[in-house]
Amino acid sequence: MDVVSILNKMQVTIDKFEIKSETEMTDEHPKTYSKIHLVYEFTGENLNESKKKIEKAVNLSQKNITE
Repeated sequence: MDVVSILNKMQVTIDKFEIKSETEMTDEHPKTYSKIHLVYEFTGENLNESKKKIEKAVNLSQKNITE
């Protein structure tokens, strides 16, 4: 499930959501990612009040990726 869907269910309103990635690849073939760092950026009003809900939504979405 994606972050935005989870936040909608939690009734958290965001104006803008972006994910930026910082990656490193191996030198050998087949080339694979050796490191992936995701940066989640949220824009909206009163997001400090929803910080715990946002963190929970991100953690839930990452849980689905790693399983």
